[in-house]
Amino acid sequence: MRFRIVRASGAAEPANLHITDIKDNHIRGILPACKERTKQMEKVQQLHDDQRKARGLGNGQHASAPNIDPATRQRFTELADQWETETVFLSRIDLAIKHPAHQEIISMGEPVVPLILQRMRETGGHWDHTLADITGANPVKRSDWGNIAAIQASWLEWGEANGLA
Repeated sequence: MRFRIVRASGAAEPANLHITDIKDNHIRGILPACKERTKQMEKVQQLHDDQRKARGLGNGQHASAPNIDPATRQRFTELADQWETETVFLSRIDLAIKHPAHQEIISMGEPVVPLILQRMRETGGHWDHTLADITGANPVKRSDWGNIAAIQASWLEWGEANGLA
């Protein structure tokens, strides 16, 4: 394929760009492995000084994940991994949320809300529909619809305000 790159000055220059074919089985095989490797990178929730004090934490201490039944945590992780792996190439969220693994996550109910928020914080993803289905809440401003970063920030703020994140 041949594309033109337009510089801020308005000048265009021809460029040959390689666009990876996501239908390529080699690429499809690599993506899940990349996802697994990045899971090993642990993120620690950062709190502002006033948040640490409100939770009784000193300097250098961080909030821990909510106490969740290990079996629930394991099942959620299995389902979330399956859902993300099997829908990674779908461009339509309305189809992705119909996936059986996603539907089972919703059926797990409120106990998995902290896990969803944690996963959203760590890896992003389209968890807003899941959270809305489980909680009945929708903290996203209409002006932020379509802005994934703002949607995630709204849900994470909501989770912190409700003691779930």
